[in-house]
Amino acid sequence: MFQICIRFKKLMLAKKKINEEKEKNENILRRTIDNFIFNEKNFQSNEFIQCISQQYERAMIRLIIYQFIYKFIQKIFNFKDKNQIILFLRIYLPYLRTKNIDWSYLENISATNVQLKEDITKNYYLIVKQIFSYLLQSTTIDQVILVQNVFYLLNLSYELTDIYYLYNNEFLEILNNTFLNSNLDIKFIIYNWFRLYVLKFCEKFQLESISLLNEIQEFIFYKIILMQ
Repeated sequence: MFQICIRFKKLMLAKKKINEEKEKNENILRRTIDNFIFNEKNFQSNEFIQCISQQYERAMIRLIIYQFIYKFIQKIFNFKDKNQIILFLRIYLPYLRTKNIDWSYLENISATNVQLKEDITKNYYLIVKQIFSYLLQSTTIDQVILVQNVFYLLNLSYELTDIYYLYNNEFLEILNNTFLNSNLDIKFIIYNWFRLYVLKFCEKFQLESISLLNEIQEFIFYKIILMQ
């Protein structure tokens, strides 16, 4: 038992060292950008190129894995045994988005090109929609916990891109259509998330006025709120 504890401690220390190194790379990138903007004499091009390359590699891996996850979950949902599907979701959902610097949606890839970020965002929301649509049709006793896990995946900064993809992937429509038929716990979760979405939307609407935001505004207020 003592040897097991020692090995476990060494494993945790090694993992901590890896994460500290990754955090160091992020700090180097931020510092290098600041030096480039405010103090060109301290600009280190080698460090900058290294950090940019690491972020691009991280983003590419994330995109490939998201694409794999989407297809993998499609196959899982074809299982005839519903209990197996629920068991898989209970184990898997908490790990779909973690605090690990390599695995957190669009975080820590700020220097990556716009198209790659858009592809990651698109695939991420397709995964969440796929899982969410299945769970809302489920009657299992684990439904509430699993739905909470899905909404954790939507616990984002809500940039304009997030506002758009949630609307474009019909999250609002799905929630609106299932709200009345859901139990009280699910209704409460949906209601609180919808309030957050509307708040974030209004913040963005004050800053930018584009036709898409006008379309989302019409859907939120005229097809959801005023129709309830």
